[in-house]
Amino acid sequence: MVFILATTEKHKVIPTILSRCQIYDFKRITLDDTIDHLEYVAKSEGIKTERRALSVIARKADGAMRDALSIFDQVAASCQGNVTYEATIDTLNVLDYDLYFRLTAAFAKSDIPEALLLYKEVRDKGFDSLFFINGLASHLRDLMVAADARTLPLLELPEDTARQFREQASSLPLKWYYAALKILNECDFNYRTASNKQLLVEVALIRLCQLLAPSEPPFNGTYRNPPLQNPAAPQRANDREASYGFSNPGAQQNTEARTSHSSSQPVTDTVRVSTPTPRPTATQSPKTAPEMPRTFRLSAQPENRPHSSLERKHTPVDLDSFLKAWNMYIAANQDQHILTSAMRKAKISKGGEDDFLILVTHPAQKQAFESASKLVTFLREQLSNDFIAIRAEMDPEVEVVKTLPPAEFIAKAIKHNPGLGDFLKNIEAEIS
Repeated sequence: MVFILATTEKHKVIPTILSRCQIYDFKRITLDDTIDHLEYVAKSEGIKTERRALSVIARKADGAMRDALSIFDQVAASCQGNVTYEATIDTLNVLDYDLYFRLTAAFAKSDIPEALLLYKEVRDKGFDSLFFINGLASHLRDLMVAADARTLPLLELPEDTARQFREQASSLPLKWYYAALKILNECDFNYRTASNKQLLVEVALIRLCQLLAPSEPPFNGTYRNPPLQNPAAPQRANDREASYGFSNPGAQQNTEARTSHSSSQPVTDTVRVSTPTPRPTATQSPKTAPEMPRTFRLSAQPENRPHSSLERKHTPVDLDSFLKAWNMYIAANQDQHILTSAMRKAKISKGGEDDFLILVTHPAQKQAFESASKLVTFLREQLSNDFIAIRAEMDPEVEVVKTLPPAEFIAKAIKHNPGLGDFLKNIEAEIS
């Protein structure tokens, strides 16, 4: 008697069994082998076929010959014995290569309107946007594989289609595919949580079109608003005097001379400080020349200099401002049901200068606040205070309901309702 075992996870079979078996490893059926077998079946049944149509069926089967035959029967019945490429595409409701080739050509030309119109064509045909994004990612992956001669064996396509891929792959730099696949992967990741899925896909297509023609500032995403005042520009004399904390009677006379510095040099101010001549001592000669006024140079710092990233903000916060920011977080995070529900029911009081006490009625609410790091970050940014902290505690005025075992619960119920005890005796009930 011979037992035949089949598995796709040979590593899970225990060594005791493997040592008593003669092992045959079957390789995955290639695309060309599937197409050749489908052509043999079609010829045997008298069905006319196109190799491009059989290629679509083979890719749909993904290496499973049984699935390929089932799909072929479905398409042959729908096409009434004449399996063409167009009829196969319509029957299986898949996007053909031509659309992806046209879309990739639009990326190469940075033609945003063409890319958006092709996406509209896809939607008008009733295709799901996520299906379109995944199909585009697979197409760009095949182009990336075709761009390098060393990776051509990874391209499982018929020869005529593979030739098209090689021709188009050479029109784009290899690094373009890396960036494009990253954009499509981000789109796929964010698709399920996006409120406007069509806009998400359109933005991804726009980004793909801009990879070869990046936007100029301020539309390249790296632009920052200029400061209200150029830090290298000279200050007026009166402004500098106010910042130094003293007045200089001759400042107005020397303004033009001091403002003649180059904008590339730091602005400095000269302060002349006169000190009285000291009286001669025993070691000094009375004829010693008086000491000359000493000169100091002070670097003028602009008053509107930005805060250092290491400085911590500490704006005083009252309870009303805290509650306003608290309610703003609730309104902006309705999807966090447990936390926002606990925030609505909590009693809030100020426990210290920057500490706020949150009283809750259930341990689960307390746990929600203890893990709400995003809430604390939001409050600190909204109120410009990096020292804000929240502390959640159980409300002492709320009675904690203790869950009793069944026997204790029945005994307590009988104590409050003696009639229940008589009833249980009459029916000879046993409480366990």
